[in-house]
Amino acid sequence: LVKKPDARVFLYGTWETGKTHFLAAVYLYWSWKSDKVLYLDDKKLRDELLDAELKNDYGYILGLVKDHNYIFLDDVGNVKMSEFHRMALYQFFNEIYKNNKHIFITANNSLDELAKEEYWGGAICRRIQSLCQIVEF
Repeated sequence: LVKKPDARVFLYGTWETGKTHFLAAVYLYWSWKSDKVLYLDDKKLRDELLDAELKNDYGYILGLVKDHNYIFLDDVGNVKMSEFHRMALYQFFNEIYKNNKHIFITANNSLDELAKEEYWGGAICRRIQSLCQIVEF
């Protein structure tokens, strides 16, 4: 991973293993090289999804992808999601996939856990599997 700082990565593991510190180092690397870098933690991601829901606009969240080449999502997946949020999040990851953007994700839970319907659901996790190298940290 260190030799390929542009790899798409989903890092998961128990808390206090250094996932966020690793993500911060990769974020710093890309923020020095590009101004098209976005960092969202779980709360900020939820806020963006809520804004999209309030506007009843799935496309709102896609603007985040369009405007950024490197997207960092830190400590995500801990909150139960509505169906609207799942649909918007799927479109978000699908847009990253279609436009060959770079994504770096950290989570305490594995994709198997996040695939449960009360969390992200199977469709989102399958899209992440097709996007990312999955690494247990």
